[in-house]
Amino acid sequence: MPYGTTYNHVMAPNTWSCIDGTGGRLLSGAWTAGSRHSGGVNVCFGDGHVQFIKQTINISVWWALGTKAGGEVISADSF
Repeated sequence: MPYGTTYNHVMAPNTWSCIDGTGGRLLSGAWTAGSRHSGGVNVCFGDGHVQFIKQTINISVWWALGTKAGGEVISADSF
């Protein structure tokens, strides 16, 4: 059973995730947003709405979408 897996908003959607597995068990990891949808992922935002985000999103915009701490104002046509 995993004891330390966590979502990580650093890597772009549908890209690689970092895992550490030993002996067939998943020990820990940093999982990015991923799906079997071609070209992107569905993301649930803090206000409850779900939106398809292209995997070609600019990484700076992706990072800004992952936190409110930066205070960025993101235009809806950026993603």
